[in-house]
Amino acid sequence: MTVGRSGSNDLVLADPSVSRTHAAITVNDGAVYIKDLGSTVGTTVNGKPLIGSKRLRSGDVLAFAGARYEFEGADGATEATTALPVTRDTGPPGIERTQGQYDIGTQHGGSISNVAGNQYMSYVNQITRERESFLRDIAATKTKARWLCWIGLAATIVGIVLFSGSIMQYMAWIIDMLRREPVPGQIPQLPEDVMGPTLFIGFGLYLAGNILLIIGIVLHVVATSRRKRVDRELPMPRPPAF
Repeated sequence: MTVGRSGSNDLVLADPSVSRTHAAITVNDGAVYIKDLGSTVGTTVNGKPLIGSKRLRSGDVLAFAGARYEFEGADGATEATTALPVTRDTGPPGIERTQGQYDIGTQHGGSISNVAGNQYMSYVNQITRERESFLRDIAATKTKARWLCWIGLAATIVGIVLFSGSIMQYMAWIIDMLRREPVPGQIPQLPEDVMGPTLFIGFGLYLAGNILLIIGIVLHVVATSRRKRVDRELPMPRPPAF
């Protein structure tokens, strides 16, 4: 069987430091072997880096990056048992010796105890779901804040241009009136295109743009504060030391 972060493995570990296909565990003639499959961080057995294939024994501690597990063999053993050759000793004369016979059945490798690992992964998945839910809301708030800031900035700029244009037209008309000869009994009339609707539209756009800018900045500050709160109240748990 294979061990790794990918869902196609027989034993899936959600630890981000584990490679997609990290290691392989095989059973041969009742013995269990483990082999690293070129993982990024590597595999250790009892704290020693795994090189090539290694036979596992009951009580061995396996470490796949930050995930640690203890191997338990069936009936507390994983090694094949063999009978020693019978030795006969003559012993004192007159005592009859009988030869004992022992039948040893086939022994097989056991399973990996992963109770603590399953509890840890369940906790990690719960924290991850809660974090993702909060982070989605925060991302939506930041997106809305950016749009409001850009629209407010554009409205402010357009408002300044329209308002400034109207003021410049009014100043040009005043200068033109000062250069002309005054006509007795005639009051100068302000043209319709000077200080007209453009002035009020420009001022309105400038005012609305500033309001949108303020709202966007406030939303961005709130989103940043919520992100820090998520990191403080829902931190990603550290890999346990099994």
